[in-house]
Amino acid sequence: MNDEIKVPYISKEELSQGESIFNRTVSELGEKQSIVAEEDIYSETGIKLVSSGTKIKNKIWEKIVNHKLIKPITESVSIENCLTINDIVSQAKSIIQNELFFVRLARSIDDPKYLLNKLKEINLPKPILNRLTVVRDARPRLYSHLLRTSIISAYFSFFHNLEPLKSDQLICASITHDMGEMHTDPKILEPNHIVTAEERRFIHVHPATGYFMLQNFPDLKGECAVAVLQHHERFDGSGYPSGLKGNEISILGQILSVAEVADALTWKFTSLKEIKVALNLNRKRFNTLFVDCLLQCVMEKEDNNKKNTKIKEKELKKRLSLISSVYDSTIKVSSYSENKEPLKSLNNRLKMFRYFLVEFGFDPNDHELLYEMNKDEPESIEAITLMVREFLWQNRDLLLFIESNKNHIEENLDEDGKKAISKLRTDLQKNLAT
Repeated sequence: MNDEIKVPYISKEELSQGESIFNRTVSELGEKQSIVAEEDIYSETGIKLVSSGTKIKNKIWEKIVNHKLIKPITESVSIENCLTINDIVSQAKSIIQNELFFVRLARSIDDPKYLLNKLKEINLPKPILNRLTVVRDARPRLYSHLLRTSIISAYFSFFHNLEPLKSDQLICASITHDMGEMHTDPKILEPNHIVTAEERRFIHVHPATGYFMLQNFPDLKGECAVAVLQHHERFDGSGYPSGLKGNEISILGQILSVAEVADALTWKFTSLKEIKVALNLNRKRFNTLFVDCLLQCVMEKEDNNKKNTKIKEKELKKRLSLISSVYDSTIKVSSYSENKEPLKSLNNRLKMFRYFLVEFGFDPNDHELLYEMNKDEPESIEAITLMVREFLWQNRDLLLFIESNKNHIEENLDEDGKKAISKLRTDLQKNLAT
């Protein structure tokens, strides 16, 4: 890793706006449970905004919305039923005992208590526990993601024999890595919301927001904060916020990026085989050492009681044909958009789309051969089926990107390029509609 850490610029206005969004969440939560100021709360200019002992509710947010606080609100309040390390361990235990992917992780470790013990050993400052309490109560799914990512990181800690200090920093980074999302307007993050280019900036800045947040805590400001900053960087340089490549990314950042994506896959797929295929398809975007470590856990065959994921022969052939059409359309668009700096993000996505297919062994010029060569091998057909389902998600993601950036893309293409991008959009929509 380079000694110099690349941190994207965030203006004071953006930081203040994000903190205001978080403060509003705290105030709204105060309508449902007790959140009390433990000390007087001041603005940066010395104005006393809230007196010690005041209950934090919506009316308090109206008082502080136009002020930057001298310190974050979570350093000045007590929250009812505040999260503790014991709570984290207890909730992690339930996940490890009841969810197949995490059961498999635990079974792969000689010491059955290791994962929980690593979580038990972390030391989080009270303001961070306050923030996590807000995440838990206001955004339970996000909190669950943080917790599950921490379990996966503890697994990596075991298999890569991290020294205790690095292990603690990794798990602290895992439990806090998406806290910056709480500074993003929740409307932008709603599943059905189409993100505009301007809004994407607010999403892409959340790792840096988390990084700056952790700078207030000496025990967390070193490698822990750097891992949080880098958890969306990718080994091939396709990540954000700084587009780092390979070992420009810290080891803890490399591990955390795999751990959090692995958990995202457990939300998307219930089958271990689906998770395995998705990990394989994405493996080149990460340090393959860590991807392969996880793949070893999901290689074992699932119970025979699991649902059959096969797609009928006719439908599968049709899907492969549609994927081939989309592939060809991405090539056509690239021929008009390649080397145009304003379309760099589009080109990266198109290249990655094709790269995943080629890595899987898909030949767009002879997709029928892929089926014919494997039709008598049930496991191979099932793997192809899972690949098709994964690429339906990839299709959806690519289409969403193109729709969100339609005007920007078209203004940088000539007439033939506009026709090519229109054809690609049509092919993507057809693939999803079938």
